Amino acid sequence: MRLFFILLTFCASAAQATPKVLTDIAPVQAIVADVMGDLATPDVLLPPFADAHDYALKPSDARRVANAELFIWVGPMLTPWLEKPLQALGSDTPPLVLSSHEDPHEWLDPDYAADWAVTIADRLAKDDPENAATYLANAEAAIARYGMLKTEILQMLDPVKDNALLWPHDGFRFFEAAFELNAVGAIADAHAHAPGPAHIAELVDIVANDEVFCILLDAEVGEDWLTPLGDLGDIKTAVIDPLGNDIAQGAGFYTQLIRDLGEAVSNCLAP
Repeated sequence: MRLFFILLTFCASAAQATPKVLTDIAPVQAIVADVMGDLATPDVLLPPFADAHDYALKPSDARRVANAELFIWVGPMLTPWLEKPLQALGSDTPPLVLSSHEDPHEWLDPDYAADWAVTIADRLAKDDPENAATYLANAEAAIARYGMLKTEILQMLDPVKDNALLWPHDGFRFFEAAFELNAVGAIADAHAHAPGPAHIAELVDIVANDEVFCILLDAEVGEDWLTPLGDLGDIKTAVIDPLGNDIAQGAGFYTQLIRDLGEAVSNCLAP
């Protein structure tokens, strides 16, 4: 009986050592979950279909930020509204910022996701040395999966990669570079700001002269932006989701996100 209580106390102590992690968006949560594995499940702050660029924290959200032992986020370039709440409400442990880019959508490239997995594993190993070996092993396994995923999507898109497309916004340039696509422009900038008259004129010229096969839209850049572009003729359109709002959280989220994007782009670019 005494041994049972010793083991119980040890298990409780180990469980307490695992940090309570909160992330900003679902793709980051998915990568953190891959690194944490069975040790714990990270939480995510933004609900599905929330605007990552402009979101108002509710009191319940503020409590979750305050209660988190480690906050992992893309960084202030994606969610500038989070910077002050993190300073005011965050724990004594500094948050982990994953991106220093002005165009902070690196998760759309599996190579960057692999880099993030390493960064996350290193930080968790530092904060929770008891489980360091598990975090690092999980990160290695995730990197292997992300590499196979990239190969799969490259093969999927290879037959149509030369066909011209327009992105909803510049944030998709990471997906474009990762999968060697022929993007001839984007409707909005990386923060989904509405295009001005000069940029609309450029887009009209691109649509008229560059034999665009496909115009892609998302939740922030919707069908209303097709009207200023004039007659689209036979140009196909499709809606893509860089945040995976309809994908169930948990194991396989990141793989499904990139695969869904690949399939949507492939179908839209097909002649």
